[in-house]
Amino acid sequence: MGLTQSDREKLVLQFFEAELSPAEIEKHAENALDQAYWRALNPDLSVGTDAAGANTAEIGDRAAEELSSQFRREGYFQTGQLLDPALVARMRASIERLRSEGWPAVFSFVYDEFWQIVRTPSFMRLISGILGDGYRQNSLIWTFYVPPVKGARGWEPHADGGLGESRVTTWVPFTDATIDNGCMYVIPCDRLQDDLRVQYADLHNVTNAQLTRLLHNTRALPTPAGAYVGWNHELIHWGSVSTGRGEPRISIAVEFVARDYAARPDELPLLDARMVPSFPERIRAVAKALLTYPRYEPSLKRYAGLGRRLFESA
Repeated sequence: MGLTQSDREKLVLQFFEAELSPAEIEKHAENALDQAYWRALNPDLSVGTDAAGANTAEIGDRAAEELSSQFRREGYFQTGQLLDPALVARMRASIERLRSEGWPAVFSFVYDEFWQIVRTPSFMRLISGILGDGYRQNSLIWTFYVPPVKGARGWEPHADGGLGESRVTTWVPFTDATIDNGCMYVIPCDRLQDDLRVQYADLHNVTNAQLTRLLHNTRALPTPAGAYVGWNHELIHWGSVSTGRGEPRISIAVEFVARDYAARPDELPLLDARMVPSFPERIRAVAKALLTYPRYEPSLKRYAGLGRRLFESA
């Protein structure tokens, strides 16, 4: 007798929840801590070299002010395509290669370019206009991969910590994020009353009127590859469900903290927002991601031992 669909799903889940063996953990850790391994895996990107930083199209003063104004009013901003398409293609290819070699996609952050694209002069001027000078990057990072499979999805509706305009999460897609492949959806902050916007994470029930308001004010954000989307930590947002048509939705997210605000324990250590982190700092951030996000990415349970091993070693 053949396996039922339910049985197959259970077997897949058991595989992803089974942690790497001690021998597998040591082999992965050995490679992960070897910069030469990463350079050989993706020779089109750099790891701790003197490679030139990423360039973006210039954001003019008027455009920057409009984006900052939108952020203050609605809780988010969205740019057009700013990154060089050739760089975007190399970064996308590196994530595909990582996955083909059995690495969680967040290991893309071993490469310089994944830090450089949020350290360009144009981008830093934009974030400085929102958070003020001296802002820092926290050590929460992630790389998203939503496969082109019907029902695949991004993270469920949530807000990133509820600390308002003292934080900016920046999200950068490396494939066009479309209605079909699971683009971001948001509910602009100025469209919700405080009982929904601020208290959303603690709500267990909503009235019909509240649900209507949430649904009616939802906004889809189709975004071209190489653009930037940023939001504050009270914005309700989520990655939608793929129809199975088109490309995978591949993207990264990083977070920034205004200078005069203390970091939460889960945000530590803070990183210099102008300098690319050292290789050990990158490995610790990747390890931290492996241990932080299983609630959103159940397959990460498989890598919990590797995360602990790398966090201790880097």
